Amino acid sequence: MTDLRILVVCTANVCRSPLAAALLQEALTARQVHATVRSAGTRRVKLPVDPEIVKILDERGIDAGHHQPRVVTPAIIINDGHDLVLTMTREHVRDVVATDRMAWKRTFTLRELVRRAEASDHGRQQHRTARSGHPTASWLEAVGAGRRPIDLLHGSALDDIDDPYGQSRRILRQAAQEIDALCGRLVATAPW
Repeated sequence: MTDLRILVVCTANVCRSPLAAALLQEALTARQVHATVRSAGTRRVKLPVDPEIVKILDERGIDAGHHQPRVVTPAIIINDGHDLVLTMTREHVRDVVATDRMAWKRTFTLRELVRRAEASDHGRQQHRTARSGHPTASWLEAVGAGRRPIDLLHGSALDDIDDPYGQSRRILRQAAQEIDALCGRLVATAPW
């Protein structure tokens, strides 16, 4: 069985997405799910990885000091996001889908996918027995039932995780706690 391939996307790939990718990888590994989680950004910017994010991950034994930001490309979406693309905002979903239209059915904001997965008992139960180890396209389809691109045209406090880059230590740590909790909820809810 091949590893599950997940791509996490934010704007600059220097704060939220490397953090979420590392925390999701940690949660999946703890559940013995074979997965490769990578990250990328929708914009090319010349910023260093937020030092507080490096510190937060270092406290958990995760080395992010050598992270090199990269920009989303069709090849990255196809290869690294083969099974699932998670974004930090609806704008990032739109950017990913504009880059690769075929990615729509497997691209969600992290908050949106957790919310939909937890509300979708039918989809969760049906596919947990169908194929353990990896989420299936049919599971994502069940979780995304009724979802329309037009519904994601604007930002949403329900789905978007604000960018804490360069903000206070307290705000960065709150964002890290939220992302960590969402990753844990996703891993516990998905049929992996």
